[in-house]
Amino acid sequence: MPGDVTPLAGLREHVGKSVEAADVVTAAGVARLAATFGIDPPAAAPGDPLPPGWHAPFFPPLHGPQNMREDGQPAGGFLPAIPLPVQRLRGETTRYPGTLHIGDRMRRISEIAAIDIDETADGGPVVALTFRQTIHTPAGAAVIEDRRFLYYGTAYRLDTSAPPLPAAADWERIVVPDPVTMFRFSAVRFNSHRIHYDRDYATRVEGHPGLIVQGTMIGHLLVEMACENGPGAPLSRFDFRIHKPIYDTGPFALRGAASAGGAVFWALDADGVVSMTADAAYGG
Repeated sequence: MPGDVTPLAGLREHVGKSVEAADVVTAAGVARLAATFGIDPPAAAPGDPLPPGWHAPFFPPLHGPQNMREDGQPAGGFLPAIPLPVQRLRGETTRYPGTLHIGDRMRRISEIAAIDIDETADGGPVVALTFRQTIHTPAGAAVIEDRRFLYYGTAYRLDTSAPPLPAAADWERIVVPDPVTMFRFSAVRFNSHRIHYDRDYATRVEGHPGLIVQGTMIGHLLVEMACENGPGAPLSRFDFRIHKPIYDTGPFALRGAASAGGAVFWALDADGVVSMTADAAYGG
């Protein structure tokens, strides 16, 4: 009966909704992301190809304050307003069927691919939302990105368990997070989520020990490691999963190892606890 539908159950009506946007691959956008990490831009001249992951500066979110949660994340408009106080990115699966180039005109289709609701979880309810974004150029689809979000209340406790990992790493990088780099990365993506730059909000309102390092930034650095150490074929898919936050209270480690099907990667927080795991595939 319609009267029996709860506000959360009604969220499923949004599945399949989509919206289109247009943008252009610019050298300036690539340069801003490169400057954030203190490296040379990997593409600068018209026609230069972008490496995987470098689409991040484009299609910034354009929700105004009237469509914003207290934490700075979007609510209302295209995305449904989910009446739960905490939102977290839990992972992304990105495929690269094509290549973006400086000067390309892009068309992006954003679609709510799935909404799953668990109203019986301990500390629940919990809402899982999958948001698919497909970037097209005149040559066809270039990037397909599935982003997985979780919404929940303050009594809910995330499952932080991680899958088994290789006994040894083939590659390692130590990263010392700092608030300036984190702020600039959020600015490049026009990401207003306060847990990444507003220390008072992160610590006093949400109770974290420090700022949360962006999962997308950790994922970007792991994509760079995947490209630098790949088997010679281009990166075709990268799938990362966030198990627990990494805070800016100490250095964290990025590690990777070759596997039969490509490569596996993981991030360890300052205490050596697995925070993120990822898989990479190469070739067609």
